[in-house]
Amino acid sequence: MPIAIMSMKFIACLLAAVLLAAPVRAQQAQFPIKADDGRPVANHALSREQVLSAERLAGAVVVANPKGDVTLIEFYDLNCPFCRRAAADLEAMIKADQRLRLVLVPYPVLGIASVLAGRVELAIARTLPPETFYRFHREIYAGRGVIDGQRAIAT
Repeated sequence: MPIAIMSMKFIACLLAAVLLAAPVRAQQAQFPIKADDGRPVANHALSREQVLSAERLAGAVVVANPKGDVTLIEFYDLNCPFCRRAAADLEAMIKADQRLRLVLVPYPVLGIASVLAGRVELAIARTLPPETFYRFHREIYAGRGVIDGQRAIAT
């Protein structure tokens, strides 16, 4: 085989390797997410416009590093057992990465108790600093059982 053809194939292979490696590196850079059955779940980044629109939702509160370079938005229900379990992980992520910007968006879908508790939390979000709101949010998740408006006020 002539050297010129071999060189062209080599260059084509190198070019393909470089072009194909970028998406692989991007996928590897994302946090792996697994479903309850252990299968991987796609992890997608939102556009800047999507992030900004989520932050404008009623009750959305930035609770960690408002100037962070990575934004994590959590939609939660105060009575969601998965959200409750994830709260400890979020706290660990905030401590591990000081550049993480965490936005909490209430999404009370599990019944009237969640709606009432969400209203109490919304009042706190609108009247007190984000640090106080986040402390209240963590205290709610530290408890057990159904959180309704009365129980949220008692917290």
